[in-house]
Amino acid sequence: MIRNRQLVYERAEEMAALYREQLLAKQQGQAAALAVEEEIAVVAEEIPSVTAESNESHLLIIEDDQGRKEFTLDRPTYSIGRDRECDIRLVSQFVSRRHATLVRLPHDDKKRGYYYRIVDGDAKGKTSSNGLMINGRKIPAHDLKNEDEVVFGPQVRAIYYLVRDTMRATGQTDNAEYNITLINAGMTEDMED
Repeated sequence: MIRNRQLVYERAEEMAALYREQLLAKQQGQAAALAVEEEIAVVAEEIPSVTAESNESHLLIIEDDQGRKEFTLDRPTYSIGRDRECDIRLVSQFVSRRHATLVRLPHDDKKRGYYYRIVDGDAKGKTSSNGLMINGRKIPAHDLKNEDEVVFGPQVRAIYYLVRDTMRATGQTDNAEYNITLINAGMTEDMED
């Protein structure tokens, strides 16, 4: 378990270094930036999932022009936007094609599990037209916390939920869950007479 967590931290540090390298590569040209983007995707996939360890579920509830959708977050990265290629597609003319990116990062060594950071724009560093309003403030990036509200544009928003499964974490069960009455089939025949 500790070795798994150490691997997560190493991969996260590697991803941070690659993001810095990507910014420099963008200044040097498109081909260099694409090469670094591919490296980021490879490293992100190598980060092991620590969901079973942490007893947490990460949910993103989206409301857009098509209604409400729920996404369980468990992958290292998600693209969010109007483009059909996005992992989480938003339906609205006010949303950029690649409006934001979600990145999974490990907690510090005192906490188990991971958290998600939302960043304005795509993985290449191009920001969205309207930016992100998070909890009423326009900011380029934010480490998501339970019940954070992200507004992408008029009538397009997301609410992030961090659900802790305390039953699984403690190993306890609710006795009401097993409160059932068994009826013997022969008993019902006796009652009818």
